[in-house]
Amino acid sequence: MSFFSYLLKNTNNPKIKLSRERKLIKFESTFGRKLFGKIDQNSQREFFCLDYDTWVWYEKIRLSDGSIKENSIKYLLRERDILKSLNGELYSVVSKDETKNLLTAIKEYVKIIQNEYDLILTGLNK
Repeated sequence: MSFFSYLLKNTNNPKIKLSRERKLIKFESTFGRKLFGKIDQNSQREFFCLDYDTWVWYEKIRLSDGSIKENSIKYLLRERDILKSLNGELYSVVSKDETKNLLTAIKEYVKIIQNEYDLILTGLNK
């Protein structure tokens, strides 16, 4: 769940809550997409926390022949392992190497996002 989603729990209007959650996810994704290196101008990348246990990686690439390749991976963090679904297929257990890489990315994401929210909150207190 995005860090500010907790603040949205008391929003009475479901449409407003959903709209705010989407905006926060989009905001966080602008930082998450940069974790994995430079993005080619013909590409789109997203990496974000959807909820407490769910992380999403999305990449869209325009190939030299003009065709588009899209991949979407949904990761479900569980107590003993991590599952992933590639492009909506059945879930499978993530390898140890992929688990290590994902957890490293999540830690970096959290560090960056916490810093960004701290900057916002510091600005609000001025």
